[in-house]
Amino acid sequence: MKIESLNHIAMLVKNAAASAGFYERYAGMNTIHARQENDLHVRWIQVPAQKDGFMLVLIETLGQLSDEPGNMDHLGF
Repeated sequence: MKIESLNHIAMLVKNAAASAGFYERYAGMNTIHARQENDLHVRWIQVPAQKDGFMLVLIETLGQLSDEPGNMDHLGF
């Protein structure tokens, strides 16, 4: 398997909107997608005109997460 690029980094956050605001203010990023489904709130943020498409995915859940491996934090190749 050949990895051609890193597409995104997904991170669990306590507040997706506030976290996106931080990156917008201090890193010049923009929210390009936001959605809320039940207890899951997700925001995709990216540097404007990012040529390689790289983004951060901020994941907030109101549900209980386990301490088991395999939660939502991940690298997207």
